[in-house]
Amino acid sequence: MNEQSKQAVSPEGFAPAKQIPFDLKVTTDRMAILYSGNLPETIPVEHVDSILSKLRELDVAALPSNEQILELLHLARKENPRAAAIELMRGREPVPPIEGRIEWDRDFFNAGFLLNEETDNVDYHRYAVEKSVEEGDILARVIPPIDGHDGCDVFGKRIPPPSPQPVKVRVGKNVKLESETGEYYASASGRFNWKDNVLSVDIVYLVKGNVGPESGDVTHPGSVVVMGDVLGGYKIEASADIDVRGLVEPTCIKAGGNLSVQGGISGAKGQCIIAGGEVRAKFIIDADIEATGSVIAISEIIQSRISTRETVDVSRGRIVGGCVTALRGVRVAQIGSATHVSTSVLVGRDYSLNKRILQRLSEIKKIRRHLSARAPDTTSFFLEMEVELAKLRSRLEELLRESKRNDQSEIEVSRSAHSDSTLGIGRATCRLSEKKSGPFRARLGEKGVEFY
Repeated sequence: MNEQSKQAVSPEGFAPAKQIPFDLKVTTDRMAILYSGNLPETIPVEHVDSILSKLRELDVAALPSNEQILELLHLARKENPRAAAIELMRGREPVPPIEGRIEWDRDFFNAGFLLNEETDNVDYHRYAVEKSVEEGDILARVIPPIDGHDGCDVFGKRIPPPSPQPVKVRVGKNVKLESETGEYYASASGRFNWKDNVLSVDIVYLVKGNVGPESGDVTHPGSVVVMGDVLGGYKIEASADIDVRGLVEPTCIKAGGNLSVQGGISGAKGQCIIAGGEVRAKFIIDADIEATGSVIAISEIIQSRISTRETVDVSRGRIVGGCVTALRGVRVAQIGSATHVSTSVLVGRDYSLNKRILQRLSEIKKIRRHLSARAPDTTSFFLEMEVELAKLRSRLEELLRESKRNDQSEIEVSRSAHSDSTLGIGRATCRLSEKKSGPFRARLGEKGVEFY
């Protein structure tokens, strides 16, 4: 045997295994070690030993066995002999917590309507939600969170799970908490209320029949439920919601919260409805309504003046005659009618903002009249008035800037808008000279009201 052959053969007479180059890389989150290298069809044990030796140098927490590494490499080679970024080992992910939650005793939040079981049609006279509760009723239960479990990276460093978020429920009026069970229950009969994480029960004044001669005018520091109609001329004023199961005839109504009318609303000149929340009815005719929340009519709004700081939704009906002003936009099937009834639909305009601007202008004029009427030697009075005048001008400028920010609303028409209809977006208006078929959207563009 020559000298060259002696160098290529081991002392036992076998050729030594050829070293297989490879690379181990730790991921940036230290949760895995990745293997890259060219894998032969037969992977020698020495290659596995080399990998284990490198892992020991890295000081990983728990070494895989020879068999585990060999099996992983064989599987990797079946997919691609040039293995790249094969996950050789992985740390243990932390087990996330189970968040606490509120379990409501019933569905207090359903905004839809019930189905008529006989016709299988939606019954717009019956709301699906029922917010009336009796004293002692369970309202909700708080299910506490369950903590997660620690994980660790490939080097054994602890990885804590995120902390569960606490359930936020504050006890409001007429609600008590049973601390042992985590149950919240009504301490008085009334109307369920959940707002800003405060659970409360509004004391409800229930009118079992009509608001009329028998009940007289109704004034109540809470919610009012009327099982019948509100007859013409009989007023209702409540600090919270008003729920009328029948019709509203021409009268004055003031609700601090929502006004819900399962029938329709008929108005008359000099009669006004004001709501601090939504107004919802089957139809609205000849009415004057101001609402902080949205105004929703199922079938139609006819010859009415509607003003809201939110939206008007008559998406399956029509608006004919009168003037509808909605800050956040209007959705409607039809505007105007084939008989060319003058109809105005205006969005991006805040009716309350206009009132505030007019009030500031009136106050400025009043101060100027005082200034012109006083003798010029009353210097201190003039200085006081000038300071007050500057404040009012500053407030007025802010209100005017606010009005310019309201130009992004739109009018959405699904069916048609008839001639003699006026569509307004912000300060721009467009009067239709002919019928325009839908669906289309009216928005404020560079040239005024534009249609899309």
